Amino acid sequence: MAQVALAKRERKAIAQTVATDEVIAEWLSEHRSQNTRAAYRLDILDFAKTCYRTDDAHKALRRFFTLSEIEAGLVLTKLKQLLRERGLKASSINRKLSALRALIDHARRRGIVNWRIADLVKGERERTDRKEQVKMRLPAVSAEGLLDALHRLFSVIPRKGVRGLRDRSIIALMALHGLRRVEIVRLSLSDLTESDGVMTVRVWGKGDKFRVIPLRKDTTELLKRYLAALRKAKIEPNPDAIGVPVFVALRKGKGRRLNWRQVNNIVDSALQRAGLKRQGISCHSLRHTFATLAAPEVPLPELAAYLGHSSIATTGVYAHALNSLNPSTVIRVKAL
Repeated sequence: MAQVALAKRERKAIAQTVATDEVIAEWLSEHRSQNTRAAYRLDILDFAKTCYRTDDAHKALRRFFTLSEIEAGLVLTKLKQLLRERGLKASSINRKLSALRALIDHARRRGIVNWRIADLVKGERERTDRKEQVKMRLPAVSAEGLLDALHRLFSVIPRKGVRGLRDRSIIALMALHGLRRVEIVRLSLSDLTESDGVMTVRVWGKGDKFRVIPLRKDTTELLKRYLAALRKAKIEPNPDAIGVPVFVALRKGKGRRLNWRQVNNIVDSALQRAGLKRQGISCHSLRHTFATLAAPEVPLPELAAYLGHSSIATTGVYAHALNSLNPSTVIRVKAL
């Protein structure tokens, strides 16, 4: 009886009507962000290598698409297990499953399969509370400590010279305005507007959504000095598909838009010199620091809009990232 019930539940894949290569190309074209497309390609290639031991993602997916629902479920369960054994975090495993889920949903719409990943395998549960994750990525555990960390960070970056002004501007936009790394990379001169001595910035965030934020006067002045220094050094930003970049390379590839690795190196170098670099502290820690310091002072809906959060629940995490009271201090017993 059990075998009969199992057979009834098992649904065979529909006959393929579109080439696998076309499905992948169609699916990737739905995502305008170059970074998203690149990340999805890597996730699909990783799936091919992990489950089918091949570098040919199209070949792997052709085999995967012909599986029945139960067979596909077994492959995905195996994928999760192998990713765990590689030591990947729950968030990384879930991102890879999300990429596969999006591709399979597209293949389903094209009549290639009649099952969904969501019906076959569940995502990994995060072992650490979201608030604790934020705390782990902060350079300090108190508001005073965070402010001190920012003072130390800015103290190691030169105030003059095109390189110092560039690096200082990048870190100011992250630590004092909460910009993401990708938003720094995408920033173009056409995104900057100045009125009455204050600059506003059009920020292109996740999913190609944009927001317009006002800058502080000191950040405005810093950006103006950097751009003036760039002109004085006769370094011409090279226009690309996005526009004329704000932050560019100064030596190798002079004038080209900085990529995310170069921004990483700039921030990591400053963190290292300030004595703040450790595991978990990175570019995104500066955004976390900004949001954590701003959350107690700014209404959450306004902060969510400034940060580009689609859900206020995401912003709400920062309101509780710092404890105003250390629970251990209520025990009036001296250990020393």
